[in-house]
Amino acid sequence: MRRGAPGMGDGLARDVVRLASGQAALALAAAVAFLILRDAAAAGGALAGSGIALVLTALHARRVRLATRATRSRPGSETLVLGIGVFERFAVAAGLFALGIGYWKLAPVPMIAGFAVCQVGWFLAGTLHRPDGSPRA
Repeated sequence: MRRGAPGMGDGLARDVVRLASGQAALALAAAVAFLILRDAAAAGGALAGSGIALVLTALHARRVRLATRATRSRPGSETLVLGIGVFERFAVAAGLFALGIGYWKLAPVPMIAGFAVCQVGWFLAGTLHRPDGSPRA
């Protein structure tokens, strides 16, 4: 597919970069807060949780691209593509949390807090811009 196609190209990429940048800034803020309030291990846990949220953002963007393509080739199939993405993100999140808490022995509370802070960034990104991409006044 060529770049700049409606609904697929630069607009989606720009939105994903904007969202991931905001989430990364929140991740750093959470890590610094844990570093100041607790210790470096807690800050690492917060960064790991934030990293999980960033991975899920990338997976969601990938599924949106796939759903857009599916709509063009088989109208009506986009719901299935997005539905599979929900289960995919859930499984990846569960696996990464299990890896972080179980294998790497990271502190669960900072991991969950870092994840939650980045998820708040997801919702804030949606409220700060109109559907056409322009900033809200």
